[in-house]
Amino acid sequence: MSAAVARARGRGAVACLVVLLGLGTAVVAGGAAASRAAATPRLALLLGDSLTTESEPVFAPPPGWGLKFDAWPGMAPCDWLAGVHPNFFDDMKRHPAAVVIETAGNDETRCMKVNGALPAVGSPAFLGRYESALATIISVAHADGAAVILLAPPPMIEPRVDTAIKAVLAWAQQTQHVEVAWTPRLAVALFGTFTEVLPCMHFETAKLGCSKGWIPVRTLNTKYHVHFCPAAYEFTARFTCSVYSSGETRWARATMRLLRHLP
Repeated sequence: MSAAVARARGRGAVACLVVLLGLGTAVVAGGAAASRAAATPRLALLLGDSLTTESEPVFAPPPGWGLKFDAWPGMAPCDWLAGVHPNFFDDMKRHPAAVVIETAGNDETRCMKVNGALPAVGSPAFLGRYESALATIISVAHADGAAVILLAPPPMIEPRVDTAIKAVLAWAQQTQHVEVAWTPRLAVALFGTFTEVLPCMHFETAKLGCSKGWIPVRTLNTKYHVHFCPAAYEFTARFTCSVYSSGETRWARATMRLLRHLP
């Protein structure tokens, strides 16, 4: 073999090696990019009032999900639209894959006023305020490609509130074609009805509040037992519970299970 042929073959081998190394680098880089994309969690935006605020520390998103909260005690749906920044429109700039809405009938904030006065709970004006705000939220979320889940709140014993919220849920299903989830409500209810206590879960010990097989799931020492923290004096300044709350745990777990079933 001549020296010229040998040199040509050597150059060809080097060229092939360079090409193969380049392809290998491209494959590795492509795989890394795909891995990073797969690792990026989908975002769930949770809109809520005091029930979501107090439960926020115990929400644990399923694999592949991250959470963003827009919740504060006393909020009505119109507050998510008209509130200080960041509000719902700011939150939507992050393009959440799901918008989960919890509202339990609050009616005392400024945006709920009609002609300068707060409407009676369950009145046409009250329902109009709720439905208008929720219709905007649902429309914007759907237009951005987000799934929308409206949570049925826990059973309420305050007069008119449970009836008013059920009317809003029925409206949402019938006119907005949005999913209404009842499982979180059932998780803190006794056969679907209001209760202050439920049978302890297998891990709930006496140290966590289990007594004779039962544990509080609603706040015991308040008039209407709206919240989950066992006692009103156990709320912190941030309106979270300073002790274990079975109601919060059951509510948060049932809500997070809903995300597992989204495509």
